[in-house]
Amino acid sequence: MDKILLTIPNKAEYISSVRLLISGIVANLKIDIETLEDIKMAVTEGLNIAYKLQCNENINIELAIEDDLKIKISEICEDTINEVEDLYLSTTIIDCLVDESSFDKEILYMVKKL
Repeated sequence: MDKILLTIPNKAEYISSVRLLISGIVANLKIDIETLEDIKMAVTEGLNIAYKLQCNENINIELAIEDDLKIKISEICEDTINEVEDLYLSTTIIDCLVDESSFDKEILYMVKKL
């Protein structure tokens, strides 16, 4: 299993950089373009949740590549998600794009089968 860890400041201008990095990493997995776009969009929505909640100064992203792609985005205040109205849309989008997603404490977990 390969693991990639990334920490970025919780600022909007870094979200596109993570999207670009994800694109480069996942493109090497020889998957179809639709799956690649699903992964990029799900990660973007997860980062948007962390950014909008502004729980911490940094956002931690972890990718674990095996037979599937496991993504963790941490530093999310789960207890405040329901307080921000437009985050429901983000969580719905994530649910549609990945095979599994869940929140546990301050971590958003996503799994996409490859």
